[in-house]
Amino acid sequence: SRNPASVRELIPLMRAALPAEAVFASPSAADALTKAHAGRMFGRLMYFFYWGRRRLAHENIRKAGGMPRDPVEIDRLVRRVFEHLGLTGIETFLIQRIVARGVFDHHVTLENREILDDAMRGGRGAIMVCAHVGNWELSGLAMARRYKITSIARTIENPWIEPGSGAREGNHM
Repeated sequence: SRNPASVRELIPLMRAALPAEAVFASPSAADALTKAHAGRMFGRLMYFFYWGRRRLAHENIRKAGGMPRDPVEIDRLVRRVFEHLGLTGIETFLIQRIVARGVFDHHVTLENREILDDAMRGGRGAIMVCAHVGNWELSGLAMARRYKITSIARTIENPWIEPGSGAREGNHM
């Protein structure tokens, strides 16, 4: 099998991995589990079809210090990374639907907001630096819904992803 040439070829796979749209309209725990399952399934599809990226992930883990050395453990880690990417992809794909249905705050929680609120008192502002960990598109949107923020980010060069994500809504870029 060959690698898909582009994200455009993955969109039908994403749609196949998504359960009924109604699942994403509700904030219930059962529906969140279904979304998580769909995301993991999409990640497994990416793991299977993107063998070149899978091989690169294996090589990078072997080169990195402090990472597993056993090939079985490396493969287990790479599978989990792809599953996480699948979940992040599903969440990003659904951002606009979640916001439009008014259930965004049921899906995303900002922890330790009081630290930022304390720093912002007095109108001086704050500088935040975040790592590219977890679904940072969702966390950026959650921040923009509560605070006036300016973000620095590289433009995504793939037209199949950037316009529809809705993740940069409310941000000055």
